[in-house]
This record gives sequence, structure tokens and C-alpha cells, in this order.
Amino acid sequence: YLANGRPVLAQATGFEEVVETGRGLLVFSNMEEAVAGIEEINTDYAAHCRAAREFAQEYLDSSKALPRILEACAAS
Repeated sequence: YLANGRPVLAQATGFEEVVETGRGLLVFSNMEEAVAGIEEINTDYAAHCRAAREFAQEYLDSSKALPRILEACAAS
């Protein structure tokens, strides 16, 4: 979804402490936050689409993500 420029609303599981959320990738912990997230995405869908694509390019592109993963593995 993110790589195709589609916003994601995901349940908060801890990943939000590691990656930036709020534009393109939103999180929720309860029903009220889920509804608010949907409303936020619908309020400015085009901006959330752009942010979703930017998120994917920054955090999911293998040329950027793999070195960070390998570095973290080497440090542990």
C-alpha cells in the first residue's frame, strides 16, 4: 500500500516508536483513534498519499533499509 502511495491506518504495536507516523502512515490504539485516523486521511487524502509514498521510499527501499538492518544486527 505505502509504496503505491496509499495511506495506511495500522494498529499501534510499537513500530510507531521506531518510525515516523502521522502522515501517510497513521496508528490507532482504540476505536476512537481509528475513526479519527480515517477522518484525518479523508480530510487530505492527496497529502496522505504523497506522504505514504515518501515513507515507503525512506523506510522500505531495500537500498536504504538493508544497511540499517545489517548495522543493527552487527551492533547486537
